[in-house]
Formats: sequence, C-alpha cells, structure tokens
Amino acid sequence: MRRIGALFSAALMVLAFAVPVSAATTIQVSALVKETFERAPSNTPCEFDEIDESFTCFGRGNAGRFGQLTSVVVFDDGMVTRTITFGDGSTIVLAEEYPLEGFSTPGRSFDAPGQLVAFGNPAFQTGTFEVIDATGSLTGATGSGTISQVLAGNTIQIFFTGTITLP
Repeated sequence: MRRIGALFSAALMVLAFAVPVSAATTIQVSALVKETFERAPSNTPCEFDEIDESFTCFGRGNAGRFGQLTSVVVFDDGMVTRTITFGDGSTIVLAEEYPLEGFSTPGRSFDAPGQLVAFGNPAFQTGTFEVIDATGSLTGATGSGTISQVLAGNTIQIFFTGTITLP
C-alpha cells in the first residue's frame, strides 16, 4: 500500500512540474518618438509614394525600460500603422486612430493668415493606439493606450502612454 501511495505521489509531482506555468505580465509603458519633415533639413524626411499613395515618416525615440527605438509610420487609405523597432531587433506594430475632435491649435493660430502654408504653426493632436503585432522578445504582446502629439516647425513629438501585456 505504501508503494502505491509513493508511486501516486511521484506521478502527481511529475505532472505538477510538467504543466507549464503561464503568467502574463502587464506593464505601464511610455515612449517618445520625434519625427522631422522635409520642409527643413532632416536626416530622414517623410516620403510620399505616388504608386501606393501612401505617406511614410521615420522617427527616433526612447521607450524607457525598452530603450532606444526607431519608428516608421505609414498613412495609407485612412489607416495609420506604426512599426517600432528596438535595439534587440524586436518590433511592435501599432494601429493608431486620431479622431477629428482630438485636433487643436493654441490661441488663434489656426486662423492665422497662411496657416496652411506657413512653416511653424503649432498644433496638438490626441488619439489612441492598439498593439496589432509583435516580433522577437515581444512576440504575443498585446496592449493599448493614448497618444499626444505636439507639432511645431518641421518637428512632431509623439508621446505614447499605455499598457503592454507580455505573455
């Protein structure tokens, strides 16, 4: 009887160690991306692809614990997707949405003469993001959050705040 009890206990221990424990980790993230436009000298100005009718902008930034990053945002058929690449080669792809009511300009700068053609008129934009794909050490990541953009001159600073859940 002891032998059966010992075998049963051993079998339970084997099962207990054989079942993988999966615990997702949700973390707060904040990142800053800076993009420059073609109106002034830029190392990586935005590009318009006439064939695809898409607009692509390149940026650099930092995501706190994830470190330095590069960013490529593509505006295509009303969709905005951003691929962020980290130092280890891992990527995360975001779907971004910018509702019209999230756009504003300080004071009366929107009504200034030449506002749509002048260089340097400031503007603010808010929106949301959702993680739609990830690779490398971030494979399987999910998450969402808010975006705040500040545009002035030939530079836009984009602030991301939200959560990422890693498997």
